[in-house]
Amino acid sequence: MLLRLSSLMRRKTLLVVDDRADCRQLVRSLVQTARLPVRIVTACNGLEAVTLARETTPDLVLMDLDMPVLDGFEATRRIKADPLTEHVPVVAVSGCALPAGRELAFASGCEGFLAKPLDIATFMAVIHEHLA
Repeated sequence: MLLRLSSLMRRKTLLVVDDRADCRQLVRSLVQTARLPVRIVTACNGLEAVTLARETTPDLVLMDLDMPVLDGFEATRRIKADPLTEHVPVVAVSGCALPAGRELAFASGCEGFLAKPLDIATFMAVIHEHLA
């Protein structure tokens, strides 16, 4: 049985979660500049992120931690507690790079941490690691 190449190469999905539209747009621009064939889905708060994670099963979630409705810590816990999404890597993105914030992010289930403002080289390394 021959499989079509297109069925073997699934387009990867990135879920970008941030309450600030400019931050979501920056990530979109950086990923598009890298010319990666990545589908980008965005959420404005943690509750929306949990729902979209279940619906899209992304290959990576970039999770802002300080958001209204449901913060990134709790959203990450919910994503990691769900059998449908527990395998999805979540990388925290936060303006608070203090050790306590990083520790809380990792305790919530995040596999990585990116400080705002984003260091472009570090950001692109994370994107390539998960989506290239």
